[in-house]
Amino acid sequence: VTKRSGIAYWPRWLVSGAIALAGFALVGGAREAGFTEKSELGSYDHMVATRRVAPEGELALILETEADLQRLGHPLPDGVLADLLERILAAGPAAIVVDKYRDVPVEPGSARLAALLQSNDRIYWVRKIGDDRSTPVRPPRQLEGTQFAACGDTVADADGRVRRQLVYIDDADRPCYSLAFSALRALLERKGMRAGFDNDGALALGERHLAPLERGDGPYVTADFGGFQLPIEYAPGRLPSVTLSAALEGKVPAQSWRDRVVFFGSSAESLRDFFVVPGTGDANASQRSGVEIHAAALATLLGAVAGAPRPLRLAPQWATWALLALVALLTAQLIVMVPRWGAAALLVMAQGIALYLFALFVLSTWGLFVSFVPALASIGITGLLAFAVRALREQAERSEMMGLFSRQISREVADAIWKQRETFYRDGTVPTQQLSATVFFLDIRSFTTITENLAAATVPWLNRGLSVMTDIVIRHQGVVTRFVGDQIMAVHGVPVPRADEHTISRDARMAVESALEIRERLTILNGEFEAEGLPAMRVRIGINSGLVTQGAVGSRLRFEFTVLGDAVNTAARLESYATEDDGTVARVLVGESTYRLCGAHFRCEALGALHLKGKAETVEVYRVHEAHSRKDRP
Repeated sequence: VTKRSGIAYWPRWLVSGAIALAGFALVGGAREAGFTEKSELGSYDHMVATRRVAPEGELALILETEADLQRLGHPLPDGVLADLLERILAAGPAAIVVDKYRDVPVEPGSARLAALLQSNDRIYWVRKIGDDRSTPVRPPRQLEGTQFAACGDTVADADGRVRRQLVYIDDADRPCYSLAFSALRALLERKGMRAGFDNDGALALGERHLAPLERGDGPYVTADFGGFQLPIEYAPGRLPSVTLSAALEGKVPAQSWRDRVVFFGSSAESLRDFFVVPGTGDANASQRSGVEIHAAALATLLGAVAGAPRPLRLAPQWATWALLALVALLTAQLIVMVPRWGAAALLVMAQGIALYLFALFVLSTWGLFVSFVPALASIGITGLLAFAVRALREQAERSEMMGLFSRQISREVADAIWKQRETFYRDGTVPTQQLSATVFFLDIRSFTTITENLAAATVPWLNRGLSVMTDIVIRHQGVVTRFVGDQIMAVHGVPVPRADEHTISRDARMAVESALEIRERLTILNGEFEAEGLPAMRVRIGINSGLVTQGAVGSRLRFEFTVLGDAVNTAARLESYATEDDGTVARVLVGESTYRLCGAHFRCEALGALHLKGKAETVEVYRVHEAHSRKDRP
């Protein structure tokens, strides 16, 4: 086996690090390009929907309906607006928010409305800053340039839904505060509280300090965060409301408006003042009128003041990147390090579930939304990369391992080797290990004389015989470790250590059975040789069992699997031992250790204690004639 290089042979810690870096780069690049933003926004909606939104007890909503338009006309006369404002003011509201553009007077009643606006400090009227796609709209002339002209601009996310509010917009030399924030200041002032901005630029609401959204926070990657923006949380269903006609006709109790912020705007379909918001109470997105969005924005700010639940915050970009990197590394580590594929896959799936539960816990405990979609994507992408590299590594290891055994093993042995590769195969080689095995040696009789007579025909003749005999040994789960000319060396019981005496005995029995089958098959093959005018092939086989030391021997560039030990030497001496010709095509001699393991399955002849070449002590040797019964074969 020649040592090779490449990622398949890197250390596991380096492989997992490289995979994690690749997964992180792929998912991070996709996120920076905006490919994950809509999915992140969807997960944001799902998570935020689990929160209990603060009640809107300090808000009241009056809506202009399609029936009001038909009855009162469009645009509403200034006198109708004055009537509505007078009724609300009489109830003692904290503030009135009018979400109706009125940059030009609409008679009759303009003078009365103008006087009302000039004399009152609780009425906030919408204006529009505008942008490249929309035209600015001025407030009523009486409020222009005052704090009572508030901005009603909205911002939509990448999927067209409105999830953010503009607390203020930069308007030339000074900020234009939103309708919701303007009303909030008025409401808090009545309670002796203050809403402003601290030295760090955060919104200070009593003891609460809310930092503005920035690029990369939570699910946002490509969004424009000009001005000062905060999330909006929508309550399930629509806010309670009354119609304009009901308010004008005195059908609304005065206490419904007392000390509250009263919003007035249109919900008439023909005016098309609608925006898509995240699903509230159902699986689908829904539409809300502009005034309802401003009221929801104020409710969100009031919830932050109340502190129940904790104000919604979005995790900063660095936290998302850190989570993504951590998950990528953990995923790669699990897949590369955990031995079993199934266990690795289950752990990765459990990691995804744990990530989701972690995000829920953080949101419910600290009001912090962690964008977990990139991390989930990282689990998927990194997992695919890791499993692909793992498959590549295992394919390379299996190829290298099979190359180490020169493909001279049965499928069953190969499968056993692969299943237990962690035990005996490390760093591209077989660690030295002592185990019990049965060693098989085979040599062709009179091979030198035969080669002199056959000359060039020797190799084809030899290959036919060796092929038959090698296949038999492999079929009996022997590992062919060496071919030396006309000699075969095989071992039963390697390279996976045997766990019990029964299996060790079975290995010895399989070795002897392979020898007897070789005898049968050579008898048939010699008939073919005789018909072709070729010499018969007769062999000597020696088999011995005992402790052997297995390992890989050779140079740094090339090495092979082998076994060493006294049991090996004894098997070799049994094969070469000179005895009288027994008249068979395959003489089979076994040592005493093999006989003790499996002799009961065969009819054997004791040859006594023999002196084998190179052995100081005698060895009890047995000649095997035949098996007692064929049914004993596996």
